[in-house]
Amino acid sequence: MAEDALAILDALGIERAHAVGLSLGGFLVQWLLVAHPERLLSATVIGAPALEGAPTRANVTARAPHRPRPVRVLAPHVRAA
Repeated sequence: MAEDALAILDALGIERAHAVGLSLGGFLVQWLLVAHPERLLSATVIGAPALEGAPTRANVTARAPHRPRPVRVLAPHVRAA
């Protein structure tokens, strides 16, 4: 899931981005923070439960819903649909 978001960034030539996740998307943002913090400029998680303890790849993956919505990535040179 997070790998798909990273693939979109790579395809657009964006090295780092701001990520915002609402509800299910919040789990995706948390996973990005754990797995690829170097790719994020900032992260906003809205309406998603906080992880217990320090976030790790294992507990983010275990708590994440099966198919969260992808993060919407906006950059100055990309127009919102």
